[in-house]
Amino acid sequence: MQALDAIGNKNAPIGSNEWCVSMHRQAMSHIDDAKTRVSWMRLDLKLIRDKQYYTRLKDKAGNAFADWADYCGHPRPWGLGLSVEVVEAMIAEEDETKLIAFNDIKRPAVTIRTDIAEYSRQAAAVLESSARWLGDHIQLHQKIDPEGEADLVLQPDDLKTTAENLANGAALLRWLADFEDKGGAA
Repeated sequence: MQALDAIGNKNAPIGSNEWCVSMHRQAMSHIDDAKTRVSWMRLDLKLIRDKQYYTRLKDKAGNAFADWADYCGHPRPWGLGLSVEVVEAMIAEEDETKLIAFNDIKRPAVTIRTDIAEYSRQAAAVLESSARWLGDHIQLHQKIDPEGEADLVLQPDDLKTTAENLANGAALLRWLADFEDKGGAA
């Protein structure tokens, strides 16, 4: 039976038990962080509304906001870009978990899939480039110091493992991009 305090290992092979435990811990941490951000968002919005701080801000044309509804509904980055009813509902909602996914609800699913696919492709390219860079440095080190006598912060085996993890991450992101391009169908 797995201990409840197991921390896992994010550098373990993807999909292994240690990696899954680490990802679970990371997800729980992100949820806690999101709840904290939502709590602060609610407090900030309430303060701006209650103290009428929005009257000190300017809209796109440089005019002060006429009222709370004007500030809420004005497009970002000048206003909030939300209806006053939505902002009031956010302030009134005491269950942070109901507000965490608010931003995702507002976006069309097609845009999310496109964003994820493009982000995944860009991230995969960065990971592949990093893996190649590490691989080149491993080869260079082996040519310069074939006996492995020089002191390194990371030993060649560590660098090789890091390069392999980067390559695995790139492969995972490429798969995600392809998956999203197919509309979420395997």
